Amino acid sequence: MNAQQRKSLAAHVTSLRGYLQTIDGWHGKDPGLEARKQLAGQIEDVRSEVENEADEERSKFDNMSEGLQQGDNGQRIEQAADALDTAQSGLYDATDMLEAEADEDNAIDFDDVTSSISNGIDSIEEAINA
Repeated sequence: MNAQQRKSLAAHVTSLRGYLQTIDGWHGKDPGLEARKQLAGQIEDVRSEVENEADEERSKFDNMSEGLQQGDNGQRIEQAADALDTAQSGLYDATDMLEAEADEDNAIDFDDVTSSISNGIDSIEEAINA
């Protein structure tokens, strides 16, 4: 992963932390489907970028010879790709939860949403440091 990719991912982490603050500002009260969908759209934009980075890292790894894949650089690239895959999965879960219809029987669990986003942040940071 090059410096520009790391910088881009770090900016996404900053955005995701801002989204966590937005959710925290809701104080556990549902702001309504439109507000949740708007936030989900922003998270989806980040998720899409993370997916692109994961695909790029996976492509780098797949295009290496087996010997290079087993080397330190190959292992770092694979670790970064795996971490980004994990991050995008968590962000997908968060958007899915935010876009869900809430009713009396099916309230939105914002702790689960923040947990999914936080796990995504941790995985992105793991990829940056790989």
